[in-house]
Amino acid sequence: MENMMEYKGYIAAVAYDDATQALYGTVVNARPAFSTVFEATDVKQLRKEFEISVDAYLSRCKEEKIEPTKPFYGKLQSSAAEIDTDIMDAQPIVLVGEHVRMEPIGQQHSMDLYEVGKDESIWRYLPRPAFKDLEDSRAWIESCIDRRERGLDIQFAVVHGAEERAIGSTGYLDIDRPNRALEIGMTWYGVDYQRTAVNTECKYLMLRHAFDDLGALRVCLKTDHRNERSQRAIERIGALRDGVLRNHRIAWDGANRHSVYYSIIDSEWPGVKARLEERLAA
Repeated sequence: MENMMEYKGYIAAVAYDDATQALYGTVVNARPAFSTVFEATDVKQLRKEFEISVDAYLSRCKEEKIEPTKPFYGKLQSSAAEIDTDIMDAQPIVLVGEHVRMEPIGQQHSMDLYEVGKDESIWRYLPRPAFKDLEDSRAWIESCIDRRERGLDIQFAVVHGAEERAIGSTGYLDIDRPNRALEIGMTWYGVDYQRTAVNTECKYLMLRHAFDDLGALRVCLKTDHRNERSQRAIERIGALRDGVLRNHRIAWDGANRHSVYYSIIDSEWPGVKARLEERLAA
């Protein structure tokens, strides 16, 4: 498993010590002398200590007039789900698979996402139309960042591992921390990457993090009633259809959209996980 925490573009390597029942984190930088270790007994405290460590590192670089270095990626060596938390602490994180790396969306992804996201066919059933120009891509990303900072959503840029460029996006939406539930949605990929392993791996990484690391009880997925292809794809994952919310919204093209809702709950996750792992191994 390779899951990391991200703050100001920095990545934390995190490990869980079963003997001491404590989480340990390291901000890994190119200069070993500036590496810093922090620890905590729950995920919320760990994130706070991580952010303090990054801010201290940046302050030291500023005082010594040294250019801050980029961090390496680290591994989560034991699931944070082993820690009993009452509130699901969904936070920005980097998720890494064989084909993709999912990282919190930022303006550094704007050009790549504009290049793949200007194709109108991608957006037919999504809440907005295709990007009309680079500024439109930047504005959408800024709205995603704003919602992330308010704790509402966590939108990811999907970076293709072989090409090292963003080829689409997906996110955790409607995050209900006290009830340990969230939605996976606002998912789109460039046409060349549809019907490949990209979507399967993204869903796997997001579901695994939600259930295994965050302790989610329910993950929801929804789609436009007209989008039968999306409905079949969600069903192949193993999600169960909850029902249809009729006249849910007026789509950007003026159509009256009914939303078809699906969900996976914690007791179903082991079977869904095995099915996804089989598909990825095929």
